[in-house]
Amino acid sequence: MTRLLIGSLLLASCSTALPDAADGGGDAGSFAGAFLSPDCAPDDGAALSLRLYEVAVPECSADTDHRVLSFYLFEGATSFLPIEAGETLTSSSASGSATACPGGEAPCRSGESWSLTFETYAEGTGASGTYTVTFDDGETVSGRFDAAWCDPGVVCG
Repeated sequence: MTRLLIGSLLLASCSTALPDAADGGGDAGSFAGAFLSPDCAPDDGAALSLRLYEVAVPECSADTDHRVLSFYLFEGATSFLPIEAGETLTSSSASGSATACPGGEAPCRSGESWSLTFETYAEGTGASGTYTVTFDDGETVSGRFDAAWCDPGVVCG
């Protein structure tokens, strides 16, 4: 099935370069909390947000003071839902962008590519899998996620 997916990605960290274990910032691909939630596309169609937080946060909360990696995926002319176990969504098979932003108000930087593999996906429950993001300077961040479902009651349209 042909899939048309538009995605964008936001990555916030504690510095303009992602921290790593050597500078005391922890593993750049390590996140303590994750939420998957329905969202609205620019045309008010179906969308999903996957947010990975550097620190554990209360369910459905936002934290702009620490590093956060957010995938924003929305449907175009064809549907990518339902997501099936083992499915991989990539920036090369979909329109999208990646942006790294430090927590707080520091400037952001754009990424070149991303991939997101769903090992499990259950609407209303959550998802688990792996991600990889490569930035224009060649830095690559990858890791695993285990995201609980969070339904903020978004109404599109």
